[in-house]
Amino acid sequence: HAVDYGDDSPLNDKVTEAMRKLNWNVPADWCVDLILDPGTSRPALLWAAIPTQEFWDDGEPYHIIFREMAIPRIDAQAMAMRAKAADPGRHYMRFIGDSKAGAQVPMGFAWSVFEQYSREFKKAGLRCQLTGDMFIRGETTWIVRSMKLRSLMRGRPCGRPRLRIVAHMCPALVKQLEETLKKVSKEDVQDKLAEGQVHDSLDCAEYYAGFDPTFLTPPKSKGTKDAGTLLFESDKKTLEGIFQKNATTAKGPIILGLP
Repeated sequence: HAVDYGDDSPLNDKVTEAMRKLNWNVPADWCVDLILDPGTSRPALLWAAIPTQEFWDDGEPYHIIFREMAIPRIDAQAMAMRAKAADPGRHYMRFIGDSKAGAQVPMGFAWSVFEQYSREFKKAGLRCQLTGDMFIRGETTWIVRSMKLRSLMRGRPCGRPRLRIVAHMCPALVKQLEETLKKVSKEDVQDKLAEGQVHDSLDCAEYYAGFDPTFLTPPKSKGTKDAGTLLFESDKKTLEGIFQKNATTAKGPIILGLP
């Protein structure tokens, strides 16, 4: 379930080559979705992409999960700002999320969880092509969405399943796919997850699979930069804003280092 199968592996293909050139980001003309598992303790985001048809095998599209954000206790505002900084010029096709948690209205708030995230995404400049800043409700039944995820992960004669993951960019998802357990009773293995496990990133992958995403052509973009360049430009912009603010409020000139 990899994008890069290692140097000189015959399983490496055009997907591997295209993403390697961008330091494991995806080209601007691929269809990219953001998937949200909201929450107060362990919210998570996944970036998933469907390549253009020239990258498909046997007429079937690949689904590439290439980035994750899983930070305990992060709020909607910080998550939106970090997501925007991760890929500022990206055109997203869909925002998909947990419909049960997203529909809840926390105590002391006037808006649902989805509405709060939508507001913060809009402030950060995050928009999707289909619904603007609104989230599409993901599949609520766990057994349905988990079975759809498994179908994407089945092996094929070419050696590459339809779902592929950039493992070093999604360590939480990889760990949860390998270690998450079902609930076991005396009689059988149940179609439920065992209690006490962390599966936020895995939930995002299931919401994505349960939605049955299809390729839609994104609007034209100036192009996509690699992850290192994007991080550098984001940090540079932040520092420039701090220095400009200090320069306008300080009484005298700002001197860096020895005068």
